[in-house]
Amino acid sequence: MRYIILDLEMNPVDGKYKEIRKKCKLEIIEIGAVMLDENMVEINSYKTYVKPRYSTEIFKKYENLTGITTNMVVGAPGFERAFQDFCKWCEKSGEEYRIYTWSENDYAQVRREMKIKNYIMTEKEQEMMKEWYDFQKEFMKKLGLHRAVGLEKALEYAGIEFKGRQHDALFDARNTAELFALAQNEEEFTEKLKYVVDALKPKELSNSIGDMVDFAALMEQIK
Repeated sequence: MRYIILDLEMNPVDGKYKEIRKKCKLEIIEIGAVMLDENMVEINSYKTYVKPRYSTEIFKKYENLTGITTNMVVGAPGFERAFQDFCKWCEKSGEEYRIYTWSENDYAQVRREMKIKNYIMTEKEQEMMKEWYDFQKEFMKKLGLHRAVGLEKALEYAGIEFKGRQHDALFDARNTAELFALAQNEEEFTEKLKYVVDALKPKELSNSIGDMVDFAALMEQIK
């Protein structure tokens, strides 16, 4: 079994495409992924920029966030070819694999882009989309969390220092993979995050409500 940790970076659809924006507000501009073997060791990586169809430039806010400039995506493949290339990369090992992302947003983004770009999946791609998992949800379940936490905070909980530039798809995938590998080792995961689990446990009251209220005195006042 191979484990593929995937991350995507996006850019807004230009405001002039009003009908498209109703269905999909963002477009993928970068795909980054790492492949882990059964021992949770990285054995391969994948990265490509993606040229957006519904915007001629990378918005300044997103350029600052991701480090991706307009010039970097001009000669890049569009979504269709980039997705096909990624799927071929996944298949290259010849092993069964599962895809994990931090949150379900990336999966939803891919499906939205397929819809607005009339992308028709092959049978293999359809199977691949079935083996897509939300690692953020698994992480939260392990800790008993009910509110979603970002990747940076999750790494902090685990005592893992983020390596590389944040919001770079490959670096984000690689850091997520380090957390994913830790989560597969139940004993080490529990030990490293024990303080978080303990902090989340409801505190027991030292006294019961009955101990704190003088019911006899209360009944006298009611009479």
